[in-house]
Amino acid sequence: VLKIKSQNSEASIYLRNGEIIHAQTKKIFGEKAMYRLLGITEGDFIFQPDVMSEQISLRGTLDNILMEGMRQLDEFRKIMSEYFEGNNVFLIDDMKVRDLSGLHPIAEDVIAELRRPMSIEELLDALPYTDLEVLTTLRSLIVSGAIRVMNLNEVNEIIQSGSVQEMGILSEEEWKALGYYINENLFRRYSITVA
Repeated sequence: VLKIKSQNSEASIYLRNGEIIHAQTKKIFGEKAMYRLLGITEGDFIFQPDVMSEQISLRGTLDNILMEGMRQLDEFRKIMSEYFEGNNVFLIDDMKVRDLSGLHPIAEDVIAELRRPMSIEELLDALPYTDLEVLTTLRSLIVSGAIRVMNLNEVNEIIQSGSVQEMGILSEEEWKALGYYINENLFRRYSITVA
């Protein structure tokens, strides 16, 4: 097993006879975990021989896994830089979602997860598909108008101004819940302790 520790994550890659058989980070495993691990640029690693995995979540040659992983990583970074920079919140427009027919299962799962406010990182962790599949689907839903992207500052301004009815996307109670979620997460993320 190759154990990797970086600033934001810990992961394990299990090898047998020179081939990768299992990769895991957090509760994510298989191809999704392996492709995500290829994006780590700094960290520490420890190689432990004679540690075996009971799970086999990867099949294929090392070359194929690495080639596909690098392709997905390049596409993922490109889409992230074009569409998802900054702190954004994703809101579902139920009227537009109803107009869409024959949604792909990934799109249905993305919409189901976004019924509550979440960051892009939370969405990627919540779904079993590769990060690129989720991101590509999310981008398509945004382009179709089924999902609206709002900056956290915009949401706070709308909540504070009390003009939530003008938006026509969420009820007043849902806007309040969204505001509470944002404030709690920002407070937790950027809290400062003064001694």
